[in-house]
Amino acid sequence: MIQPHPDAAPSGLRIRRPALHLEVVERLLDMIADGSLSPDERINERVICEKLDISRTPLREALLVLQAEGMVVLSPRKGARVTKLGRSEIREILELLGGLEAMAGALACERAAASAIEVVAARHDSMVDDYRRGDMLAYFKNNEWIHAEIVRLAGNREIARVHRSLRRRVVRELYLPNASERRWLVAIEEHQGFVDALRARDAARLGALLKDHAAHTWDELVRPHEPN
Repeated sequence: MIQPHPDAAPSGLRIRRPALHLEVVERLLDMIADGSLSPDERINERVICEKLDISRTPLREALLVLQAEGMVVLSPRKGARVTKLGRSEIREILELLGGLEAMAGALACERAAASAIEVVAARHDSMVDDYRRGDMLAYFKNNEWIHAEIVRLAGNREIARVHRSLRRRVVRELYLPNASERRWLVAIEEHQGFVDALRARDAARLGALLKDHAAHTWDELVRPHEPN
């Protein structure tokens, strides 16, 4: 019988690094959100591997994940391309997101621990700091965390699963309105409303705010381009 090495840690104490391809998924999502990868653009594997300092194996595993979520299209001859959504698809997804988040927000008001609500409030403060620094990507990542956390606090895994998939599909559209200074400031104020309603356990108000927030995102996308 092979004996374990005397210096080996017990199996329950071993640290397991997250799968690298999941980290690559997050980086690719950032690149799609900020426009580094545009809709319908072919993903150059060599360039991405050099940029992220990775081999092609985790990149291809990440692309399979994103393909399953509708974020990229894989073709044997053409490689991977970022999915391009039509206007009607974007509008429908945002409408569905608004309804899901309204439902989740109401449940979170009933079920969330007070300490968990304060964690959301603290992340909102960090997001405001990102806004003041003009760090749009950091702001956006905190923003996405807040939306996901409100849904998580609803305690419904099916809502969370669908919500995560839908927000990924329109990640660029969720990011884009913040390029307008006016909309960015309004979004900050709307998120403060989320925190206030969550603290007050005001389910009706939080649900309405979240639904309106998704509608405002669509309004901003169809608004004629304005200078910042």
